[in-house]
Amino acid sequence: MMFDERMAKTQMGHFLVLTCLPIPMTVIAFVWFPPTVSNLIEFGLFWFLTLVGVICGSHRLLSHKSFVPVKPLKQLLVVLASMGGQGPPVVWAAFHRRHHQLTDKEGDPHTPALHDMKLKGVFHAAFGWMRRHE
Repeated sequence: MMFDERMAKTQMGHFLVLTCLPIPMTVIAFVWFPPTVSNLIEFGLFWFLTLVGVICGSHRLLSHKSFVPVKPLKQLLVVLASMGGQGPPVVWAAFHRRHHQLTDKEGDPHTPALHDMKLKGVFHAAFGWMRRHE
């Protein structure tokens, strides 16, 4: 088996386990163990914190270098981004930079424009691109 085939299988495994599997597992957990109000608050709080980590940490800080935080804040944002389940923040930033360099052209890792069906393009842009990438 060549490296590319192994890498593709590894990426698909990561995509299934880290991106797809948590969705039904969360639903099952909510049905099996009905959440209390405090559980829902914790769920919402951690969802919000990881969202801040991805948006402010991976996107604005690492991809665009749009601000220079003090070191503890930078570390916190990168940790929160890591908790977002979208891969290492530095890799996320590299893909985002490539996206800006090649917007809607061949080589753009998550453009919806290169797909003939609009729904397929939206799926690809949102998270389908994580199935297989360079």
